[in-house]
Amino acid sequence: MKLELNGKKVAILVNDGFEQVELTRPKAAERKPLSFTRQRQSSRLGRNGVGKKFPSGHATEHASPPDFDALLLPGGVMNPDKLRLQPRAIEFIRGFAESGKPIAAICHGMWTLIDAGVVQGR
Repeated sequence: MKLELNGKKVAILVNDGFEQVELTRPKAAERKPLSFTRQRQSSRLGRNGVGKKFPSGHATEHASPPDFDALLLPGGVMNPDKLRLQPRAIEFIRGFAESGKPIAAICHGMWTLIDAGVVQGR
C-alpha cells in the first residue's frame, strides 16, 4: 500500500527526549513538531544521548485534529513518558483516533496511545 503525503499536514507530537531520527527520517509532509511548551524541544541522538533542539511548529493549545491529516508519535523513553502525563496530549491523540485519521507511533510512542485508551481491542 502506497500512502501519498504530498499536500498533507502531519502532526508530530513531541516533548523533550524524543528520538531525533524518528522525527527527521520519516517522510512526513511537515516537520515542525507540536509541543505543549513554547520552548524548543530537545531530542535524544545516539548512545550518548546528545541531540539538538527543534523549534515547535505550533503550540498545541491552538492545534486540533481537524487541522491535520495524520498524526506521528515519535518514540524515545522520555518523550512519551512526559506526553502521557499531559491531559491535553491525551485529548489530542484521542481526537485523532475518534476521527479515524491515520496515526503512526514509533517504538515507545505507543505508550501515549495506551494512555489515550485507543488500542483496546485492536
